[in-house]
Amino acid sequence: MTKKRQVFVSYSHEDVKWLNRLRKFLRPLERDAELLVWSDTDIKPSSNWRADIQTAITDADAAILLISQDFLASDYVASDELPQILSAASERGLRIFPVIVSACFLRNSPLTKFQALNPLSSPLDSLEPAEQNRILTKLAESIDDLLKVAAAGVTDEWLEKFRSQFVPVDGGTAILGDNELYDKLHALQEHEVEIESFRLGQYAVTQSEWIAVMNTQPWLNAKNVRYGSEIPAIYVNWGDAIDFITRINRADSKFRYRLPTESEWEYAARGGCKVAADSRTKFCFGNDLNQLMQHGWYDQNASLRGNNYAHAVGQLSPNQLGLYDMHGNIWEWTVDDFDGLRSLRGGGFNFTAEGACSAFRVVQKPETKSEAAGFRLVQEPRSEQFSRKLRAASSEITKDPKRTAVAETTNISSRLSTSQEAHKVLSGQWKGEYSGFRKGDSYLLNMELRINQAVDDQISGELIFSGSQNSNLTVTGGQSPGPDVFAASADLDEKSNLL
Repeated sequence: MTKKRQVFVSYSHEDVKWLNRLRKFLRPLERDAELLVWSDTDIKPSSNWRADIQTAITDADAAILLISQDFLASDYVASDELPQILSAASERGLRIFPVIVSACFLRNSPLTKFQALNPLSSPLDSLEPAEQNRILTKLAESIDDLLKVAAAGVTDEWLEKFRSQFVPVDGGTAILGDNELYDKLHALQEHEVEIESFRLGQYAVTQSEWIAVMNTQPWLNAKNVRYGSEIPAIYVNWGDAIDFITRINRADSKFRYRLPTESEWEYAARGGCKVAADSRTKFCFGNDLNQLMQHGWYDQNASLRGNNYAHAVGQLSPNQLGLYDMHGNIWEWTVDDFDGLRSLRGGGFNFTAEGACSAFRVVQKPETKSEAAGFRLVQEPRSEQFSRKLRAASSEITKDPKRTAVAETTNISSRLSTSQEAHKVLSGQWKGEYSGFRKGDSYLLNMELRINQAVDDQISGELIFSGSQNSNLTVTGGQSPGPDVFAASADLDEKSNLL
């Protein structure tokens, strides 16, 4: 059984009359059991309202924003609700439908990049009732058209099989990156990372899975392509992968899917915690290239009829976690953003053995398509809150293991701003420790970072330390002491600094 599609409505309480008008136009869709319209009026007494809103945004297929000056002036909307919505739009393709309900100053808002149902010069409250109804009818039709795009060929039986093809990757601490490849600009520097447990697809998404969900075949008539149900779905760019994720998330009521981070991907490729944390081998099995023939397709063993092609998944030996084709066959998109570019991992059937190394990486424009590029997914239970561990020197934040964050305060909440490059890895719930100092004395400070994805160069959230002191925190991207380094500073008190 597929889940009922959900629309989240964000509005100011001063505009509740427009919420009520809107719900009348969407009520026929709700009555037909096709749609659930959710707003904060659905929060039950004594419930955790903040968590309820976060869950509703997570489960939404679309979001309607009733925009007014009251909406834009709301601190909660600006710092909490709206960043979550924009994060979902960027990361998983959540559709946003802005409606201008009254005159407002929108010039510097990140919402300007979304097409509103009505012009800024024609807010609803300035129009005749008939014109208001026309716009609200148009909105209802747009929602209906969007949510009727059901995943083609996705049945309950298909979903059960698809769900079963994910394996647990137990969390742990590992040394990721490769200094030798870093010098060649094809890896991050070696750095210690602590990874939270997750579930990763045993295989890359296949052509049959793509067809079932998308009902398209982007690889048709392309060069160097084999067709087959178990051949990886190729000639898909980063945005195509996000479209697939959006569709499958609409169809599956039990799980959500996303692209892995680079750290998750490399950790799993190395064998996760089943391999010693300090293992520095190039591949999950060691450094013997003769063994690579048994684990991955690359330019020395992928030849068919004089040409190289992507091979069916699962034909060679898996790694210690039961994951297939982590070395070679196709490059796999990850979620990480690098100044507008996206990272791919794994190497390809038409690339060298070096490209199949666990740490090897390339970055490409997100619109890039190739006969050797596809993706695999991470699977997460719906509505479950995840805690991810964050370490001060983690490359997940700094991209530079030599950069150590330090703190010596106990602030409850903070507003953060950081560059676009960091927003993907910072999204979500984090728990961890910061190493701090005071007059040369070292100690640890427990903290939790609750943060929403950035919009342009801004990211908002809460940085929660034990204690009661409040402070503002600003995080900015920088080029010194090296690229991809993020520093933070805060006026906590005259003795405190967060670097």
